[in-house]
Parts: sequence; C-alpha cells; structure tokens
Amino acid sequence: MRKCVQGYARRLLELYRPEQIILYRAFCKEHYRDKEGRIHPFTDWEKYNAVFYRQLNTYLASLYRELEQQLGCRVLCQSGDVMGDEANQWGLSPFHYRQEDYEHVFQSLEELLLPSS
Repeated sequence: MRKCVQGYARRLLELYRPEQIILYRAFCKEHYRDKEGRIHPFTDWEKYNAVFYRQLNTYLASLYRELEQQLGCRVLCQSGDVMGDEANQWGLSPFHYRQEDYEHVFQSLEELLLPSS
C-alpha cells in the first residue's frame, strides 16, 4: 500500500504545490448521537465491529502519516469530540458524522485559508 500512497502523492504534487494541498485526517468514531440527542457507544449498534474499526483507524493513521511525509502539506486533524449521527443523511455509521462536525471542518478551512481581518 505504501507504493500506492507514494504514487498518489507524486501525482498530487504534479498537479498542485504543497501549499495548495490540505490533508484532513478523519477517523471512525466509537460513539454516536441518536435521533433524540442521546449519546451511545457504537457497541450498541448491531452492525458495529469494534476490532475492525480500531484496526481501520490504525491503518488510516499510518496512511495519513505517509501522505503528510510525502506531500509536506498543511494538515487538519479531526476534533476529539466528533461522533457519528443516527440522523446523518447517509445513515448511521462510525464515519457519518454530526452536522456540527462538518461545520467545524468548514470553519477550520476558512480560518486556514482566509486572511483574518
């Protein structure tokens, strides 16, 4: 997989300068908010496989590290309070977040990209 990541990074750098690239580090979450606003661990969700998602997060972290090293770009890290959302338009999943989590990403991008007045 490392060669694939390196090839992907090389291709990005053919198209963009490092300062034009922003890597957003997103991970699967262990908790979700139900439609009534209560917080639950995903272990309550019958489709959740804790071992799989933890392994996936470990794998994602290694891919992100490799991309960061290859690209030398700016990085946005997911906030620690991000969680899944049962009301997400794509359904409940450890990587389908709450609306406010997506809004936080946009706010972080604005802060990074727009000069302060």
